[in-house]
Amino acid sequence: MLKFLKLIYGYVIILVRGENLERFLNLCKSRKVYMEKIRYREDGQLMAQMQAADFFRLRPLRNKTGVHIQIIQRRGMPFFFLRNKKRKAFFTGMILGGILIFFLTGRIWNIHIEGNRANSTPEILKFLEDQGVSHGMKKKSLNCSAIAASIREEYPQTAWVSARTE
Repeated sequence: MLKFLKLIYGYVIILVRGENLERFLNLCKSRKVYMEKIRYREDGQLMAQMQAADFFRLRPLRNKTGVHIQIIQRRGMPFFFLRNKKRKAFFTGMILGGILIFFLTGRIWNIHIEGNRANSTPEILKFLEDQGVSHGMKKKSLNCSAIAASIREEYPQTAWVSARTE
């Protein structure tokens, strides 16, 4: 969950170099600028990962300690949208496609009848249509036990009936 939130809010990986790295880290801690995955490199530099919003609070600390801060990587949703802001039609299509899939998954698209010998499949489909069960209807308005009971009442020679949604 935490990794998901980091991707939504965005984070940066920074490289800090200079003489006063310890003082810089102490000031960050006292000003509640949180960094994680802090690593010292062999050449006396410091790499860290932090939230994008906290990065903008580093300027006074940088000026006070005289360190140089360089952004190595930017990750997350804010940076993704900045890179792709000219692709409005793509994002509109993605949103409309998601809405369409959400709408269509709440419907019945196939009614399958098998194992009937005494009554024909079109006859049973016609009976179901008269009962209000048809292709494209909402799944929420479907009562499988009532459908099975009504088929048993209409066709008394039927030995076994099962109705389910999948």
